[in-house]
Amino acid sequence: MTLGYILTAGIPLEPPGTALYDSYPVMRRWCDQVAEWTGLDHDQLLTQDLTTAVSLDADSAEQLPRHEVAYTSQVRQIMNSLGIADILAEMGLRPNAIGGLSLGAFTAACLAGSLERRDLLDLVAHITKLPTVEPGKPPTGMAIGTLPVDADLDWYCGDSRPGVYLGADNGVYMGQAHVVMFSGYVDALETLAAEAPAGQITVMKALNGGHTPLQQFAYDLRKPYVDKVAFHDPRVPLFSGLRDARLETGDDVRADILDNTTRPIHLAHVNAGLARYGVRAAIVPGVAIPVAGLEFPFPVVQVSTAEDVGKAAAILYELGIEVEPR
Repeated sequence: MTLGYILTAGIPLEPPGTALYDSYPVMRRWCDQVAEWTGLDHDQLLTQDLTTAVSLDADSAEQLPRHEVAYTSQVRQIMNSLGIADILAEMGLRPNAIGGLSLGAFTAACLAGSLERRDLLDLVAHITKLPTVEPGKPPTGMAIGTLPVDADLDWYCGDSRPGVYLGADNGVYMGQAHVVMFSGYVDALETLAAEAPAGQITVMKALNGGHTPLQQFAYDLRKPYVDKVAFHDPRVPLFSGLRDARLETGDDVRADILDNTTRPIHLAHVNAGLARYGVRAAIVPGVAIPVAGLEFPFPVVQVSTAEDVGKAAAILYELGIEVEPR
């Protein structure tokens, strides 16, 4: 049976803990390597709680997450996702196809062989040092929308609502709600939240948002560095959340990494690409957006803890994917 991996969006601020590090030598070696390359210590990588460093109700750009918080959280997500993939590979589980969204697209490119691990971490270090707010422009933020399944997105964003853009579409949750991320100017997002039915829109001023044309300045800042990064043709079929298409070459991946800044991401694009390739079950390695309850065209197993590893092997065996240790 064809197995897919999905690397999703989201940057969790909770610490991943030491269970995987303590239980699996391959994770231990990888985490130690990440610490050496990045200069982050094991507390920062495994146990430091970053949730208190970010106020989701911040009232100004000055209160946005610091560079250190953004950098550490992204490194931790990458470390966990690739480390869990290493653990699963030692068990005999390797993806036949991979899809990625947002930061997960960077990790997916690495897992597919298009980007070296050290280059990926260096790229994140560079990006997180760049300005997150365009000089002279109003502060930007993001908002989580939990909308009716039949909601008209044009009412919430786009031409009818200047300053608010669709940043990410995660599809339908439990058949009851359409889960999206809006991105735009904070004042426009607050107006949207006030005019929408109660409880539908939660504005997060301290998080800059992204995946919109408002981030063109960030695209322009990133491009000179990204142009110098060595991208290879993916060794494993790779699918994008930006477009319903397979990324065939290193240049395709480079363009996708840059477009990730200014274009909305769609889980449906990844799902469609993997399904067309014949994927019949998928693993989500690492902690990111919770996928339980979201709609997929195949069974999906999230693996983020030591306990999940054993459960995943059992579930995949029941689905007809044999696990044979290397």
